[in-house]
Amino acid sequence: MRVALLFPHDPLARPPGIDLARLLALTGGLRAQGVETDIVAPVGRARRLQGLPVRPLAALRGAPAYDLVKTCYHQAIFLADGYTGPLVARLVRVVDQRHPTRDRRQREQLLLAQELISQRAQALAFNNPQNQRRWRRLHGPGLPSVLTPTGCPTRLPALGLNPFGQDMPAVVYAGSLASPRQVAILNQVAQGLRGQAQVHLVGRNKSALYGSARRLSPLVREHGEKPPRLVWDYLRWASAGLALAVGPEPFDNDSSKAAHYLRAGLPLVCEAPILQGPLVRGLGLGKVCPYHDAPGLVEALRGILRDPPSPGRRRAVRAYMARHYAWPMMVRAYVELFASLLGERP
Repeated sequence: MRVALLFPHDPLARPPGIDLARLLALTGGLRAQGVETDIVAPVGRARRLQGLPVRPLAALRGAPAYDLVKTCYHQAIFLADGYTGPLVARLVRVVDQRHPTRDRRQREQLLLAQELISQRAQALAFNNPQNQRRWRRLHGPGLPSVLTPTGCPTRLPALGLNPFGQDMPAVVYAGSLASPRQVAILNQVAQGLRGQAQVHLVGRNKSALYGSARRLSPLVREHGEKPPRLVWDYLRWASAGLALAVGPEPFDNDSSKAAHYLRAGLPLVCEAPILQGPLVRGLGLGKVCPYHDAPGLVEALRGILRDPPSPGRRRAVRAYMARHYAWPMMVRAYVELFASLLGERP
């Protein structure tokens, strides 16, 4: 079985983030299972990324041909022109004429991509059942689909030095700020915790892509985007994590950072639209607050700082996430799907 993972950006020029972590975990995991897998992307020539092959788009039409192509994100479907074999499309969120509200600038392109996917794909992959159901309502139940949640490593790297370098407790927001309201809420939380904890951003302010750009408060310490190995140090040395909704629609709030906080054993506070909220409650490692309630978030974080979870609870949550949310589960789901589409045994 020879598979291409079609990525819409040059992964070698891409800043570190969950999209690259997922791509590399899937590529390496498939190859470990005996599936010959390449990353195909808009690059000028064949190269390698962390030892994994990255090939230009021309490889889709070259020889030997790929048995199957899996796209990453909506826009990758536009790069599959000329490939006529089986295609699996992954959708992070399913858009309609009104929602998510933050997608108004690129809504027409996303809707066009979904229409093309509905005509071209043989199967679909979703992070969660909410978007799976939305697709079926909008495009019908005809295409088979699988759920492949964003996972986390089975093993974490060795613990490094404390990246915060201060006595004040650290509250970390890890990942992109992908809407103006996230920036506004983070600024309010930093103000509310002033003198009690330092709020840190490990990621990038991308609010300008989804509306009017919002500036971060000077009270938020920015660390920029970090390689995954270093991000785990931030999560494991922090006192609490924060997960903010991009908007009010739950289907648009599948938070990869929530899963990573839990894998690190970091207690977290998140807003109600975030789909991992029930998992946070069930594991007893944090609190879910109402949407757009900055004072409630501040008070919940203060509670964690005053009375943190026990080391035993943290160990139990880390072990649970390693068992039930590790990357190999995503890999197995794809191997079974690919094998069924190609008439092979996994």
